[in-house]
Amino acid sequence: MIQLTRLSLNALVVNYINTHNQNCVVLENSINALNDLIATNSKTVSLTARIPSKQNGSAEMSALYLTAEAGIVFSVNPNGGNAVAALDVSGILSLVKVAASGTGDNKSTFADANFSGAVGIDGGLTVNSHLNMLGSNSKSSWKYRSVTVTSSMTGAGATNPLDISKDYIIHLDYNNSGAALPNNSEIKLDTSGLSEGQIVKFYCLRENSGGQRIFNGTTGAEVFAYINPSSGMVSISAATKPTFSPAAAPDGLTYMVCQWTNIGGNQFRLLVIESKNVTNVG
Repeated sequence: MIQLTRLSLNALVVNYINTHNQNCVVLENSINALNDLIATNSKTVSLTARIPSKQNGSAEMSALYLTAEAGIVFSVNPNGGNAVAALDVSGILSLVKVAASGTGDNKSTFADANFSGAVGIDGGLTVNSHLNMLGSNSKSSWKYRSVTVTSSMTGAGATNPLDISKDYIIHLDYNNSGAALPNNSEIKLDTSGLSEGQIVKFYCLRENSGGQRIFNGTTGAEVFAYINPSSGMVSISAATKPTFSPAAAPDGLTYMVCQWTNIGGNQFRLLVIESKNVTNVG
């Protein structure tokens, strides 16, 4: 508050100069204090003085209270153009893009959300409730790929085991230009990147003169397991190799559906949950 000394009509004229000078000092100090908050050259406001260097036209403060009764209370208009972000009195925020990088306790939380465009997810997706696919336009697509089985994929010592960690459906082409594959045509799978519960479907796309097998690890570290109704989930013996065995046409389709499962004791196996024309799987 600025407190000035009033000039009295009854005061001696000789005292007017001192009173005037005192008032000038009060005004000067008050204006200087205001200049500490508002810089006219850079047009900046500094209410906390914690940021020494600010861009022109900016404001620094510990809190901002917007008390409008209607309409927009906050708007970002680059170079005076159209708004790219706006907040109205109802708390509705409209903007072009959100980049929320918080993780752990700082992750973002939404009570409800509607997306009118495409949604991309680069990380994992955890669904703790009902995933509804009953909408009039609901549909799903699943990834697949065809793999040409090569010599480097076969046998216990395969130099290029087939990584299935990013697959859902795999078409295995054993034909390899018709030549017999080594190591009894046994593909060695790389299961190191699989996630618990992940499902992989194997289809035999074409046969090979040497057969169509899959390497089943070693004793105690088997790759596959099956469901035995009398004893539960059981590893398939390492000496037993799941084998695609197409029947005579038109029953040539042969496939195996597996799920990466903890069968007990933290032992993970590709549990065969469905198959057709595949031998040695239970």
